[in-house]
Amino acid sequence: MRLTGLDRFSHLALGKAINHALECIRCMGVWHMAFAITGTHGKALQGQVALISGGGTGIGLGIARAFVREGAKVALTGRRLDKLAEAATELERAGGSARAVAGDVSNPADAARMVAETVQAFGRLTILVNNAGVANFGKLEDTPGDAIERMIDIDLKGPLYLSKAALPELRKAAGTGGASILNISSSVTSLAVRAFAVYSAAKAGLDQLTRCLALDHAAEGIRVNAILPGMVETPIFETAMPKAAVKPMLESGAKMHPLGRIGSVEDIAEMAVFLSSPAAAWITGARVNVDGGIGLGS
Repeated sequence: MRLTGLDRFSHLALGKAINHALECIRCMGVWHMAFAITGTHGKALQGQVALISGGGTGIGLGIARAFVREGAKVALTGRRLDKLAEAATELERAGGSARAVAGDVSNPADAARMVAETVQAFGRLTILVNNAGVANFGKLEDTPGDAIERMIDIDLKGPLYLSKAALPELRKAAGTGGASILNISSSVTSLAVRAFAVYSAAKAGLDQLTRCLALDHAAEGIRVNAILPGMVETPIFETAMPKAAVKPMLESGAKMHPLGRIGSVEDIAEMAVFLSSPAAAWITGARVNVDGGIGLGS
């Protein structure tokens, strides 16, 4: 069959279209194809088990909701059993699997028990989210000693103890596509902020813990990353200042972010899903700013 010039052009365009489509399919990667084959409908954390500290409220609860939506089972830890139980009930009613595990992350024995109870409930542990945190704003010389101890205990020692307790279980899961630690740090580690000295120091320690653990355990297939949120509307502000001062502070804080608003727990939760999923399989030791641009400075 002899082709006209128009026919030749059509065949050429069709060939390019087919090649482009094949390239797109190739670029989708094995991970996306696996979801299509297994019928998990794109659930990024299908089959994973996560332990989330500070999981009863705020960012922790937001991450738990997103994890359950993406197919993970979750254990929620914190000091207030009532809040944890309420959150777990919400997640169960939404069709998820959740457990409330009360305890103090700054207590090594409690940290070990939290991991053990998670494994007892769900059979394994594949993801640890070190989210629990407290804050007390003020200059160092104006910060009471017990407030200093509390921030160091919860914001830095807590992730140390929970990570230490979780590592043996994560090591078991490393060959099954899971095995990651996600630390919730803060954008204050990227720039100096007035009246944040102790909190910033504790979170900066968490950042360096992230990098060191990532290096120590990369060969074992355990990934360790951190999210650095900007100002996010959560109950932490009510623990750090008078309740009446929270709304004006958040309103003024929105103007400090180049994107013009403060963050939501969903902003952080979506990045948490990505970093904990197979899509981030080649990412470790990363400190990811999810901060509306505030970390860029002004």
